Amino acid sequence: MPTTPTPILRLAPGPDRADPPAPLPIGVMVDIAEGLASARPLWEPALDIADDRRGHIRLIATDSYEAWLITWPSGHGVDLHDHGGSAGVIAVAEGELVEVEAAGDGSFRRAAVPAGASRVVPPDRVHDVLNIGPTAAVSIHVYAPPLETMTFYDAAGITPVRTERVFPEEPAVSVREASRSLHPSARVPFTAPVRGG
Repeated sequence: MPTTPTPILRLAPGPDRADPPAPLPIGVMVDIAEGLASARPLWEPALDIADDRRGHIRLIATDSYEAWLITWPSGHGVDLHDHGGSAGVIAVAEGELVEVEAAGDGSFRRAAVPAGASRVVPPDRVHDVLNIGPTAAVSIHVYAPPLETMTFYDAAGITPVRTERVFPEEPAVSVREASRSLHPSARVPFTAPVRGG
């Protein structure tokens, strides 16, 4: 019986890369994001939710991908942006986020991403991510290849306004430590957290 191949991201070399990393399949990116989101003991010590700003911590960095822990106070988001040619996966560990995708003609599509769910962000997507819920949200974002630039767009999501270089932060977690947490023997299902009463 024939099988459908896993889609492969075609990654172009960045300005600082002589040899691009091997393409990372979308399914692998989803698995990494969801595995990290369910590995709360790995990232919980780094968790810092502020009331007045979105927080971000680079959890893991490799030549092929990086993972970020992002906290979203209620009412916070980003401006419309792209990921400079990198594909992404958002896995929500806590709360709920809304992705607002620019359609390219001035219109937008919205998709809710609740805790225990993930969303693929293709390399050419212009979008915004918002927390419109009443409580803070926590998410894991995996980018392949690692981010180098982000371009921000006008309110219609069509015209670039500015491009910012992404300066890599020192990762908070070693690849070895993350590998242990992502191993099948240590994995727990990626679902919404259960709140005790």
